Amino acid sequence: MKRLRSLSFWRIIVIAALCLSLIPLLWISFYNHTSGADDCLLSMETHQVWLDSHDVLQIIGAAARTAYDYYLTWQGSYAANFLFALQPAVFDENLYFLATFVLIGVFLLCNGYFFRKILREIFHLSDNRLADIISGVVALMSIQLMPSPVQGFFWWNGAAYYMIFYALMLIYMANLFVAAYQGRYTAKRMTVLLLTAFFVAGGNLVTGLVTAEITALILLYTLCRKRAIALQTGLVFLTFVVCFALNAFAPGTEVRLSTRWNNLSPLQTVVQSYASAIRYGSEWTEPILIVGLLFLLPFLWRLPVEKLLPKKAPLALMLFFLFSLFASAFAPTLYVRYNDPGRIQNIRYFFWVFLCVVAALTIIGIGKRMLHTSDQTGYDWQGLAHKINVRYLPSYFVSILLVLALLGGYHMLIDNTNRFTSAAALRSLYKGEAQRYDQDVEERIQILRAGGDGAEYSMIVDPPYVLFLDDIWKNQDVIAFYQQTPRK
Repeated sequence: MKRLRSLSFWRIIVIAALCLSLIPLLWISFYNHTSGADDCLLSMETHQVWLDSHDVLQIIGAAARTAYDYYLTWQGSYAANFLFALQPAVFDENLYFLATFVLIGVFLLCNGYFFRKILREIFHLSDNRLADIISGVVALMSIQLMPSPVQGFFWWNGAAYYMIFYALMLIYMANLFVAAYQGRYTAKRMTVLLLTAFFVAGGNLVTGLVTAEITALILLYTLCRKRAIALQTGLVFLTFVVCFALNAFAPGTEVRLSTRWNNLSPLQTVVQSYASAIRYGSEWTEPILIVGLLFLLPFLWRLPVEKLLPKKAPLALMLFFLFSLFASAFAPTLYVRYNDPGRIQNIRYFFWVFLCVVAALTIIGIGKRMLHTSDQTGYDWQGLAHKINVRYLPSYFVSILLVLALLGGYHMLIDNTNRFTSAAALRSLYKGEAQRYDQDVEERIQILRAGGDGAEYSMIVDPPYVLFLDDIWKNQDVIAFYQQTPRK
């Protein structure tokens, strides 16, 4: 039982659980294929250049031209447009599995970087065990309960547009928070901030808006409290705002917006954003997420967050501020009356998990401050906390794991295995759905390469949940992509 109080033990357990959960996702990715017509449309030129030259530099040039063309004609997300043109099937259809490896890898690296950076530079914890436990649990809850796995890790165009830029936002925020806390910008930190500002601002508008809001708040903080670095923070803010404006007000963005009518007013957008945040926040705060947060509480308690919180800020106001950040993530799509596809909901859900951890940490910090204030009465609160840790913490963890097992078992009994991303992938592998899907798609690709138009396609039966987005194979862009040949 003593081991259950060890950070080293829990670090191993969390990392092992995370790694094991990724095996089905990486495994099933080898049966994946181009998942959307957008993949083919936006990589048509790069694919042709690859067939003609097999020259990486020419491929990069073609990707830049594609990004510029779409910047002028459809959407201003210059950084995302560039990534779209480099989807793995450009080089070989059998390399499309790399999309999943890249998307999962980027998210895990950036998520881990954020917590390590914050705990090391702000909480002064040189030991990475606590950061790895927290980041590992956040990653597990995010990946396993995400609203749409296929649009999160198995479709390059849709997933890269949101997942990669959400991950880069974490690197940006970590460096911005550390700079504001320490009151200084090193040359390396400023370089990282300016580069990530350029890329995040050139991605989707949801992460762009949230990042702009956070940057503005940090600038306000430095103006009020850390005036020596206000000018440098202003430079970061200006860089981000200019790049974000280039995205939001691009010629292509104007073209895309012209296809939509009856936009909401700013006030209606704000009201609807809070309504959507309440709806989805309630829906996503399900028992497994709550239990996961409860598991984190003893680890979050170890962080001296009470020293960082504003002395007079009410708890309700701080929680409302966090919720408002979450609500703002709904504003860009609500304003133009755009629906909420899974790829957008994924990063909103990830952001919700992240903010729930921050909210729990805030509540703990205020609670610890209240206990420290009560120390003046002579009661040994610190001693009580130590006794609870020694006597009850192992039982607490055992209870949490038992509840998690019961909840997982319940979903298995009602045949709701698709609720967990890894379970859904494993089920498709076990039932042969992924293997059949791979064979059916390969047959379709061969038909197209032989000059067919899709009339001979056989129907895809029981497609795997985490791989199948839509039956896009009669789309003219898909047909054109697979019928490309080297030019003489």
